[in-house]
Formats: sequence, C-alpha cells, structure tokens
Amino acid sequence: MLAKETVLEMQHIMKIYSNGVVANEDVSLDLKKGEIHALLGENGAGKSTLMKVLFGIETPDQGKILLNGTETTIKSPQDAISKGIGMVHQHFMLLPSLTVAENIILGVEPRKKKFFIDMKQAIRSAKEIAEKYNFDIDVSARVEEIPVGIKQKVEILKALYRGADILILDEPTAVLTPQETEELFIQLEKLRDKVYAEGNADYAGRTVFTGYRTNKKLTFTEDEQKTSYEIDQKMSYADLQEHRYYGNDVTVPGNKADVLDGTKIASPTQAAYNRIRLGYDSIDSLDVTDAAGTTTKTSANGSTVTISYNYTDTTGTTPVNKTGNMNVTVYDSYDKWLEASTKTPKSYDIADGEAVLIRNTGEMVFSKTAADTLSTNKASLDISYTKTGFTNGELRPEYYYNCTNITDTNNKLKYEKYDKDGNQIYQDIDYVVAANQTLTVNTEASNVFDHGLSRDVDELIDAVQRSLDAEQKVTDLNAMKKMQEYSSDDCQAKLEEWIAAAEKERDYANDNMQKLYNSYIGNCDTYLNKVNLALTDVGSKGQSLALTKNRMSNEQETMEELKSKNEDRELSDIILEYTAAYTAYQSSLQAASKVNQVTLLSYL
Repeated sequence: MLAKETVLEMQHIMKIYSNGVVANEDVSLDLKKGEIHALLGENGAGKSTLMKVLFGIETPDQGKILLNGTETTIKSPQDAISKGIGMVHQHFMLLPSLTVAENIILGVEPRKKKFFIDMKQAIRSAKEIAEKYNFDIDVSARVEEIPVGIKQKVEILKALYRGADILILDEPTAVLTPQETEELFIQLEKLRDKVYAEGNADYAGRTVFTGYRTNKKLTFTEDEQKTSYEIDQKMSYADLQEHRYYGNDVTVPGNKADVLDGTKIASPTQAAYNRIRLGYDSIDSLDVTDAAGTTTKTSANGSTVTISYNYTDTTGTTPVNKTGNMNVTVYDSYDKWLEASTKTPKSYDIADGEAVLIRNTGEMVFSKTAADTLSTNKASLDISYTKTGFTNGELRPEYYYNCTNITDTNNKLKYEKYDKDGNQIYQDIDYVVAANQTLTVNTEASNVFDHGLSRDVDELIDAVQRSLDAEQKVTDLNAMKKMQEYSSDDCQAKLEEWIAAAEKERDYANDNMQKLYNSYIGNCDTYLNKVNLALTDVGSKGQSLALTKNRMSNEQETMEELKSKNEDRELSDIILEYTAAYTAYQSSLQAASKVNQVTLLSYL
C-alpha cells in the first residue's frame, strides 16, 4: 500500500478581526491526496473564516500554509486558483443568462486568432471535463433554467476547469434537497476515486462528513478485507438463545477396506447449549481489558481468558451492584472445539460455570450453570472483540456499537453508540419547520435493521444444506449395499453400521433444521414489526413535513399578495394618505394639550 501524499498543511492559524473578535486561534489541519473532510463547528466557530484564509480572502495574523510541503502565501482568490485551490461558495457565483459551458470557461476562454472566443472549443472543453468527472450535465442549458443541485455541480466544474487540486465547498448542502445532498456526496466520492485512478495509486483514505451523521451507507458496499474494527457489544441474559450443536459427521467410505475398518465409522453427537451471537462472524480475537487498562487480544486456539458480567443483588434490603467473573475458552471453529473434547466419542462439552467462544461463527456458548447464573441474576456483559475484513452487504459497526476503526493505526476513528451507563446515544438530525418547532428527519439504523436477520438467514441456509448432505450420505450408503463389490456378509454388516450412523446424523440435522425454522418464523415477525414501525414513523414525519410545506406555501402566497398590493400603489396616493394621517396626528396632539392644560383652578 502506497503512503498517501500530504498536499496541504495549515499550521497554527490565527485570525483576529479589527473589532477584536478571535475567529481562529491556533488551528491546524492537513489534507492528504484523495481525502474528503468536513469542517465541523457551531455557527460563528470560525469554519468559514479558516476557509477564507485558505482561499486568500482573509489574511492570517499568525500561522503558515504549506502546499505539497512548501510554505506559501496566498494573497488573493486569484492567487489561490493559480496554486490549485478552488472554492465553491454557498451563494453561487454564476451568470444566469449564460449557458453552463459559458459559465465554466468564463475568464479563461479558449481563443482563436487571439481576440475571438472559440465557442466550439469551449463547448467541447466543458463536455470533456463534465464527462471526466462523471457529471451528467447539459452544457448548452442556461443556468437560470437548471435546478440548484446542477448549479452546484457547475460551480465544482468551474473550479476543476481552472486546475483545482484542492476543492473547498462552503456549506455544500445548505441549499440542496436531501436527494441532491446524497447525489453531491456520491459525486464527491466519484471525484475522489477518479483522482486516485488517474494517479494509479492505491486508495486507503476515508470520508468523514458529520461524525456519526455520516454519508456512509448502512452496509459495506463492497468487500473490504483490510478494514478492521474494535467492537464493544453490550449483551445481557435476554440475548441468550438455545441452540443445537452436533458433530462427528459421517464420511462415506471410498472402498471396501474403508467399509470394513470399523474405526472409521463415526458416532454423531448432539448437544444443546445457550449461546449469545455476536454481531459478526469471523472475528480476530476476544479482547479483555484489565483494571490497569491493559487490553489483551486472545485468538490462539484453546486459550482461556476471564470476562466480567454485571448484575444487581436484590437479596438484601438495599440493592447492590455486583460483578462476577467467568472463564471463556477461545476456539477457531466447531471442529477445533470438538477436537478438544476428552470424551469418547468426542462431544461439545463446556466446564461448569464457563463458556466458549467460536471465532469463525461469532458465537459465545455457555454451560448450563453459566447460562443459569446469567439468567437468575439478570446479568449484563460487555463483549469486546476485533474483526478484520467485511463483505459487501454487512452492516457497518458504527451504526450499532461503540467501536473504533483501527484500519489506519495513525488515524483511528472512534464511534460511540452508548454512554457509560449503557444508554443509547441518539444522533438526531433536526430540521427547523416552524418557530420553536423542530422535526427529527433521520432514522437510526439500529431502530430498523438488526444483525440477527442476516445471521438467521445464513444459519438456516447452512442447516438446510447440512440436512441435504446427511440425506445424501444415507442414499449413497444404501446404494453401496447393492453393489457387487460389497456383497460379502462382512461388508453388508458393516454397511448397516455405516447407515445407522448416517441416519442418526440425518435425524439430528433434520431436528435442528426444524427447530431453526420454528424459531426464525417468530424472529422474522420481530424483524418485520421493527421495519413496519420505522415505516410508520417515516410516514408520520413525511405527513408533518407536507403540512408544514402547505402552511409555508399559504404564507408565501399571502406575502406575495401584500407585496403586489404595495408595489402597485401610486406614490401620489401614498403621499396624500401620509399627509392626512400626519394632519390628524397633529390635531390630536393639540386637542390633548388643551384638555390637560394646567390653570390656577387646578390648585383650588
């Protein structure tokens, strides 16, 4: 992986206005090639000022700017443009009467014979740069006729046409609809990817817009095998679910010698335990942090660590918060768990009061006594683990858990979904829809979708496949009984043992599949109800916005009517009315002075 090139550094920038207001104080940032950043802060925090400094509109009082490692002074917007910095202002600087192409090339028009603008070349150039960056724009359209979202794209193309390597967007979504905002984010990501495609460099960057309110999709949109997260998953006794585990599967013998070798006949086993499924499978390690704050990542097969669980002891007169400990043995897979068994035949076994973690399935399995302890005490536990590698369609951890993206060890991204007391932190996006009235327009992903849905489907598919495989083994072994090669009495007797083992495996598999079907029907109802509630909530928000829109439309019509009446009145009529009103006002004052006039009689 190639290291990302730093193209911009702003170091210790300070800007103080003449009235004494400190807009920026010791602000530093850096930008690497291909990165997209958002500058966050409250109104008046100095975001726009910092960008004006970068674009040469304001001069910093302290600090320095480095472009591609070289210190530079940006004296004006023209100077910034010449150095590869472009800016798209919140209020567009387009000429409405001109076409898109004419606005893009304005000021840097291609010429023919030195004096005349080459419009054909201008149109070609505008089309080429729009196609280069995947902007679907009619360059012949007049700006006054195109929507706001397209106007913003034109402003971006203007900057790119002038050779901008660094693009500043001032309040890029303030004038856009949600759909246009989403499209802008897509275009920015395409632009970023285009830069790296042209540079033939590996991309390992990130996109951060508004922290938790990110433009990132709910799921990973492609396989990301190098992406790594540390995840803290809050679980409780209520997450326990019974599950069947079976092993010692039958392997159909390939020849007569294998048939007669009784040691190769498997003894299928089954065990039922309570488990808690993590949000993901194929985890790297179970992470445990001790009292000193040291974290140990355990991944070695057969290793044992101690985890804690929390509960409230209500046996006394006053409830007391307590902590218990439990040993957990880590195994890579079901097979490794089975291999560790000391019993004959081998079986899935767990020591009393303990648990096992299966890394490739993301399951924590509890012994009966351990599960009973959690249930009796109504205990909760925080399970921390690391996962590297995500597939297309997997839910992103930041929408569900406290987690840290550790892909880039020098730039870790931390997300908090729960506070220290375990309460969910809601990242509401509120729009002002009326005076002192706001409406939350976003929907929390965790309130709609659940990791369990995909895990259930995958597990059910696996159960069906195992049942089919087991049935096929029975069929194959019965077919072998009819073959001349295995017609001897010894072979027939041994094949009966093989068939009995295969039928036992099939019965276990069918039983497990049936139980999964029964439980997942109920689970799917839960998932569906969750989605329906979210749809109802979204519908309610939409209705509220529609009512607000109608009210604002009515108010606008009223204002337009009043404005029209005022604009249509003759100035002479207004002067006459003003004169009459002023005369009446003066007469009132004179009458009041006579009524209130003080005389000697007032003191009698």
